[in-house]
Amino acid sequence: MRNRFTVVDLLTFLGWWQDADVAEVMARAETACTSTASRS
Repeated sequence: MRNRFTVVDLLTFLGWWQDADVAEVMARAETACTSTASRS
């Protein structure tokens, strides 16, 4: 990964990106992958 400042970095520094947010993103990604795989 390149050394870049991202939106997630900004949210983390502001205290707006918490463990619950990470869990939500991962859950949505898993749901998206599961629904895409079931369509194949």
